[in-house]
Amino acid sequence: MKNLKDIKGFIFDLDGTLLDSMAVWVKIYESLFTEHGKTMPDGYLYHVNHLSMSEGAKYTAENTDVGLDKEAIEKFWKNKAQDKYAKEIKLKPYAYELLELLYNRGVVLGVATASNKQNVTPCLENNNIMKFFHSITSVDEVARGKDFPDIYQKQCEKMALAYNECAVVEDSYVGALSAKNGGMLSIGTYDESGKLHNAELKNNCNLYFETLKDLYDALI
Repeated sequence: MKNLKDIKGFIFDLDGTLLDSMAVWVKIYESLFTEHGKTMPDGYLYHVNHLSMSEGAKYTAENTDVGLDKEAIEKFWKNKAQDKYAKEIKLKPYAYELLELLYNRGVVLGVATASNKQNVTPCLENNNIMKFFHSITSVDEVARGKDFPDIYQKQCEKMALAYNECAVVEDSYVGALSAKNGGMLSIGTYDESGKLHNAELKNNCNLYFETLKDLYDALI
């Protein structure tokens, strides 16, 4: 396995990895159901957290009793999320320091996110980290969701790096496994929203760090 300090490119998931946003998304998902007189199904978050907004809306329309079509669900989520990303969502501890360390070393940095760019770009700018990233890939740009390596491979290609020259940092075991299967070094990190599947994350990534501070310390 490559030494972490030899990796040429780092690709970061956003929600739950760099951004302390998953609790916000849980509230958004719950509000879709409660505002339409329904209850969010058990296990629902497991199915939608790694999907694009469009895919998640399709899943919700087809597999729950919320009573809305895909377009209405997607519109509801976009309206709820847009203001929160622009004004409320902040970085997880040591996210800025980690990105700054890697950037100053000349490591190429990218993003692979299930969120749409319209939401995340203002958030990255508001938190002063947009300057660190070479490029961003959303799952809207690839044919399949994060349960396949497409998004990570596309981001490697944007950065003009081979898959085995890049590491992917994910809080989701689905994403971590996909990145590993796609030829990248897969790094897992903990988020409270994924605590029920944390053992699976540890088992499906190449390296695991409880916090971004732990990853930072391993790099200095």
